[in-house]
Amino acid sequence: IAAKLGVQYILSGTVRRDGDLVRVTARLIGEDGANVWSQSFDRRLEKTLAIQAEIAHEVANRIASEVSRPKDVEVTETVVPEAYTNYLLGKKIFHERPHLWYESAPQLFRKAIEFDPEFAPAHAYLAISLSIFGLPPERLEEVETANHKATELAPHLAETLFAQAMLVRRRDKDTQAAIALLREAIERDPTLSAAYNILGIALKQEGQFSEAQRLHEDALRRDPLNPVLIVNVAWSYLDRGDFDRGERLMLRMTQLPERPRFFHHHMKTMNWQLGRYDEYIRWSKDEVRTAVQREWKPKRRDLVRQHLLNVLGSHASVYMQLGLPETGLRLMELVVEGIPDDTGRRLWQADLCRARGDFNCAANLLEELRKESDIDRFPLLGITIAADHFMVEDYEKAIENFESTFAEGELENQLTEPKYFELAHYVVFAYRALGRDEEANHLAHESGAILDALVEELNPGIEPMLTQIALSRWLRGDHDGAVEAFRKTINAGWLYLYEAQQDPLWREFFRIADFSKELRAVEMEIEHQRAI
Repeated sequence: IAAKLGVQYILSGTVRRDGDLVRVTARLIGEDGANVWSQSFDRRLEKTLAIQAEIAHEVANRIASEVSRPKDVEVTETVVPEAYTNYLLGKKIFHERPHLWYESAPQLFRKAIEFDPEFAPAHAYLAISLSIFGLPPERLEEVETANHKATELAPHLAETLFAQAMLVRRRDKDTQAAIALLREAIERDPTLSAAYNILGIALKQEGQFSEAQRLHEDALRRDPLNPVLIVNVAWSYLDRGDFDRGERLMLRMTQLPERPRFFHHHMKTMNWQLGRYDEYIRWSKDEVRTAVQREWKPKRRDLVRQHLLNVLGSHASVYMQLGLPETGLRLMELVVEGIPDDTGRRLWQADLCRARGDFNCAANLLEELRKESDIDRFPLLGITIAADHFMVEDYEKAIENFESTFAEGELENQLTEPKYFELAHYVVFAYRALGRDEEANHLAHESGAILDALVEELNPGIEPMLTQIALSRWLRGDHDGAVEAFRKTINAGWLYLYEAQQDPLWREFFRIADFSKELRAVEMEIEHQRAI
């Protein structure tokens, strides 16, 4: 195991409890499998943190002769055992991300607080877990209360600083302040891997990709089985075109005791972006088997049913890409008929409209949904609506939705994502079609400058970003650079031939050079995967 993880030692052990007494037996195992050291600790649970610190100190002394206790660790704190048990269970779920973790982890932190209202880490992690994916209005008060209590009880605790960073990032949109707090949290507790993860994401949003990757890799070395870090580091390799290394790391999740809930999503997305639709379908089928085996219970029937139908819908999208519209449409119709959730059904109805070539229908459905829904739940609807209007050459409405999307802040954290550049390129094309050349040139060069900086920093090698590089160069008048970039895109797995044939922008792009040889190669690869 040590060799697989690339570490020198593995710490393992057991915990046995009898009332308020606990025996912890710890073993330090070398990379050759030999037992380096073992010891048992018999303690009362009131001194939980003291036991942890003592064991950590003993192990550290075995690895290096001069290791002292962290300066900010208070080892005499008394914790109610039941509070600590629920806190640890909540952290485990928070880090491993099983099904519905975003509901069960906060609930465990709430239970910990019920047992011990003065236990600061539980308040901090409650605030963190509730704001990890955004901060809708209905959660704001609870997050602010938990944050305030953690700060009142332990203002310098690493977890408290982490919670404060999440609040200023989500509520105040102050990325720089969040970065400063996250750095301080990590300085106080270098083992706080979740803080490394969020810090890396924040740095990426600021364009500091190299430092973000270094931080994530450092955190992964400290916590090599953390699934969120595995995914983030894997994608940093994939984005740069290091596909073998990225895929190997992604597959590390298959060795975890329990695959995280998002495992199949990332395996499918990776294979989709690499143009390997046959592998996409293989992982989708594995996702179906896993969902049925793990999750099929009478009380969760509707949830599992919706999950399986969403997988079926993704199969439909693959069949459409492979030029099998009859199969794709039938699968999508089954999804629309079967989805029990009204919102989910309307989203799939919009996809079905698109698959039939009716982009007006898709835009109308999404516009209705956008009026009725909390924007935090569907933050990129504006992008999709704008793209739908573009596809029917309703350029005025496409521009209107693009501009309103920016005005409402929906693209605030998307300025380095392929989806932003895709929409920006649509709008440049739309401005020019309407004779608004000055606005077109301004947006082309503004988005192009962001993309050029990304290219210099990342040297991207994955299809979605290479596609946008080709389009950006073309729209800025660099036809030779656009042709070169598009040929790289095809080598990286571009297979959107049938989709591109409906797209006004792509139809115009294909006129800048003779791409017949490259497009024939795409057709042959599609035929090969269709046969599989």
